Amino acid sequence: MVRFRTIKQEFTSVPNDVIQGFYLSANALAVLVTCLSYPNDWKYRPVSIWKNLKLSRDKTYAAFDELVEKGHCIRIRSLRGNLRAEVDYIFFDQIITCQDYIKENEKELSASNIQVEHKWNFKKCFRHPEPWNPEGGEPEGQEVLNKIEQRRSIKESIRPIVHNSSQPKDSPPSAPPPTPPPPKKPSQDSTNSIPSYSEGFSIDFSSPELLELIEMEPEYAPFFRPEIVTRWIKKYSPKTVLETVKFFFQVKSKQAKPIPKPEAWMEVALKKKFTEVDKSTKENKEFAENLKKKYRLQSLKINKRYCQDTETGKDYYYYLPPEVFQRALQQLIE
Repeated sequence: MVRFRTIKQEFTSVPNDVIQGFYLSANALAVLVTCLSYPNDWKYRPVSIWKNLKLSRDKTYAAFDELVEKGHCIRIRSLRGNLRAEVDYIFFDQIITCQDYIKENEKELSASNIQVEHKWNFKKCFRHPEPWNPEGGEPEGQEVLNKIEQRRSIKESIRPIVHNSSQPKDSPPSAPPPTPPPPKKPSQDSTNSIPSYSEGFSIDFSSPELLELIEMEPEYAPFFRPEIVTRWIKKYSPKTVLETVKFFFQVKSKQAKPIPKPEAWMEVALKKKFTEVDKSTKENKEFAENLKKKYRLQSLKINKRYCQDTETGKDYYYYLPPEVFQRALQQLIE
């Protein structure tokens, strides 16, 4: 979870030298003013900012980095050694106020369980650096997934023990369960990834899609168990899972009735690639509308799920692959 705090007066004010100094980009200035306008105890995620300001995810995080680099923001990361480490942002309307805050709270900001980034120690690196681990060990997130696998193996190992304990005393002991095959070891060159259940795929823990999935956990947790989401990520890649989760909420918002079994729905959506079908549907419908407008095809009727040639009575469904759909419609003007 990401929390934001502000150090400012009761009303939102930005000094003239900040606005007229032109050392902040337009995006960074917009993010600064927006964050300063919220109450001190306001809690929200970066996704709410880029949606309200109509900015992309990358531009929003770039604006955060710029505000940290220029002295208007402090980023505090909690070093917990897992994927749910909290990140605090403190915003300042003046650089001198930020500097005074660091001096006054020097003891608290130098604690060993946090990592503090500000103007005077900011280093340009990739957008979401992993917290520094003084003891070394496995990459960020490796520990969490290893614990999931460990719990799963323990559960499988104690299952025959519980089953045997429920048998009568006179009954002969059952045969021991077959030894499961050992898990595949990661290759030596894959130091920053975990092998997937599918062949040839690995998880990059610095990918923006995985980080956004982590930030979205409070939203999808009521519908999907974290261990199930982990299995989807390892099987289908973070990008595919992220797109499908967003598509799930899009469908959920349009339906009058709730989706009865969200996890089963997601399994089908991932297997049958609902997001790709939805993308093809929108692309094909737009192609049909542009073709009708360009060539003034009065016989082409645009419907919700398909378009129809009223002269021949043929239907052209939007869920077809774009190359097949477009080639079929091109025949109407030839």
